[in-house]
Amino acid sequence: MGLFFRDMFNQLRRKLLFSVGLGALVFWGLTIYADLDRLGEAFGRFELFFVPLALFLALLNYGVRFVRWHFYLRLLKIPLGTGDSLIVFLAGLVLSVTPGKAGELLKAYFIRHRVGTPVSQSAPAIMA
Repeated sequence: MGLFFRDMFNQLRRKLLFSVGLGALVFWGLTIYADLDRLGEAFGRFELFFVPLALFLALLNYGVRFVRWHFYLRLLKIPLGTGDSLIVFLAGLVLSVTPGKAGELLKAYFIRHRVGTPVSQSAPAIMA
C-alpha cells in the first residue's frame, strides 16, 4: 500500500511541477506582451511597507480559519490532534483550487485514514 501512495505522490509531484512551470512561462510571456515598462513602473510605485502587513493579515486569516476548522472537528467529536488537524487543514488549502473546491472533500478521506472517522461524520466540518 505504501508503494502505491509513493508512486502516486511522485506522479502528482511531476505533474504539479510541470503545471507550475507552464504557468510561470505563460505569466512571463503575458508580462512581456503586456508592456514590461509599465509593469516595472507599477512595481516601482508599490509601497514595500505594506508587504509585511499584507503577509501578517494573510497569516492571521489562515490562523482564524484553522481555529474555526479545529473547533468544528471538536464539535463533531472527531478525535484528531491539533498537529494532525493542522496538516489536514493545510492540505485542504492546496485542494481548494479545484473547481467548486471539490478537492477539499479529500480532507474527509485524510481524517478517515488518520483516525477512522467516517466521511459522513467529518464532511459537515468541511462544508462549513
